[in-house]
Amino acid sequence: MPAWIDMSRVDSGSSRVLDLLETAGFTVTEVDVFYEEGAPKAPAADSLGVAVAS
Repeated sequence: MPAWIDMSRVDSGSSRVLDLLETAGFTVTEVDVFYEEGAPKAPAADSLGVAVAS
């Protein structure tokens, strides 16, 4: 069963978060990175993804 992972506010660190999840034994199956409109780019970066236990 997939575990929903909220990786909010990770912008440039998203690849590090993905590496940590995979090192912990998860397989990331979906990742969507997006920005909130009208806000500065760095604090407005959001990521939402799905990871399953390997």
